[in-house]
Amino acid sequence: METFLAENLQQNLSYLVEKTNLKHETFRIKYSNSSAILLSEMDYENLLESLELLSMPNFRERLAVSVEQVKQNEVYTMLDIFGEDWMSSYQILFTKEAKKDFEQLTPKLKSKLKELLINKVAIKPYDGKKLQGDLAGFYSLRLTYQDRIVYDVDEENHRIHIHRVKTHDGE
Repeated sequence: METFLAENLQQNLSYLVEKTNLKHETFRIKYSNSSAILLSEMDYENLLESLELLSMPNFRERLAVSVEQVKQNEVYTMLDIFGEDWMSSYQILFTKEAKKDFEQLTPKLKSKLKELLINKVAIKPYDGKKLQGDLAGFYSLRLTYQDRIVYDVDEENHRIHIHRVKTHDGE
């Protein structure tokens, strides 16, 4: 991480903001005996999303189980979950963990989930929040205020693995 002195910030501010937004770089700004970090709004939101998910009880453990289910090819198709399928450039697959979550959703949320998967995730899978740290490689998209769809993208096989669809404490 590159460091800039606060007194030189004004002459470098446009450069720093451009680098944080376009290249997702972070910078340390030193002022006296303290410092601050400059990062893009998108990176900040992704970091907050990651921290919020990791703070949820059992989230990390259930995600690890879900990842193992993908490795063992223990997955369900959209036809298995919704009773119908559709054509997309990506095949959407649910893990057993996601299927368990799905079964707890209300009919209204099941319908909303289907809509989000068809009209957002299947079309632009990288538009979800890109998770950070221990969750790097996963994306998150809000289903409700409390619940998120957590998924990964297997570009090589044109698959999207849905790992979680109900993430709040009421599991």
